[in-house]
Amino acid sequence: MHWVKVEGSRRRKLVPAIHNLIFVHAKKEKVQETKASIPFLQYRTMAIEGRNRPIVVPDWQMDQFIKVCDTLNDKLTFFDPEKSQLLKGARVRISGGEFDGVTGTFLRTKGRSSRRVIVEIPLLATVVTATIPADQLEIIQE
Repeated sequence: MHWVKVEGSRRRKLVPAIHNLIFVHAKKEKVQETKASIPFLQYRTMAIEGRNRPIVVPDWQMDQFIKVCDTLNDKLTFFDPEKSQLLKGARVRISGGEFDGVTGTFLRTKGRSSRRVIVEIPLLATVVTATIPADQLEIIQE
């Protein structure tokens, strides 16, 4: 969820940041059973070994994404995954502040001296944190 300004008003409202997407934490059999009774639901897939397979998001990656998004910070920026591929950099871990423990990709915003971190679920969603002080960023050696 994130805040958006109501057009023609000074008010804001909380709306989904990612539309038409449901993340499910369940065994494959249970998901298939539920999906069978709701025909308009579709899996997001990616090609693996020449076949389209449902995308599975590891728990640790989902936890990172939730931690960043749950802050409802006004400075979060959401990107379409295809556009975020242009924003590559060093892998970093945030130590301190509201994003403590989150790992992601370092980004220096063009035209500003701000430091931000990209947290993504590949092919599904990408969010950019608010400005992070340099002393809270630790480079992860891969």
